[in-house]
Amino acid sequence: MKHYLYIIYSKDLDKFYTGETSNIEERITLHNTHTFKNAFTKAASDWKLMLCFPCKDRTEALFLERFIKRMKSKKFIQKIIDNPNLLFNIRQKDNPGSPEASGLEVPLTNPETFVSGFFVFNKFLESYSPGLLSIT
Repeated sequence: MKHYLYIIYSKDLDKFYTGETSNIEERITLHNTHTFKNAFTKAASDWKLMLCFPCKDRTEALFLERFIKRMKSKKFIQKIIDNPNLLFNIRQKDNPGSPEASGLEVPLTNPETFVSGFFVFNKFLESYSPGLLSIT
């Protein structure tokens, strides 16, 4: 089953939240309706999707989520939102035998395809649920 890393933002709190899910629209609705009673996101109802990054499986999505959360940095999260290609480099760290993990520079096979696919995916989400990707 396809999983996604997502980053949402609350203007009221001026905070980001990072998570993973297999259904992004449902998950944002759950955050905004305070379904998670003891969760960080219950403090606001204006969560907006800032980034949705497709992962090959839940394990990869959890790895990326934990990596970002360990950074504990709003600036780092903003850099990822501004340049989602950074997630490819982070993802390579999950594979210790990879050339990237050993410090060797290996170019992405076709980063334009990812960026294009990322924006196409976001356009799909926007058409499926208008306003889901906007910040107010």
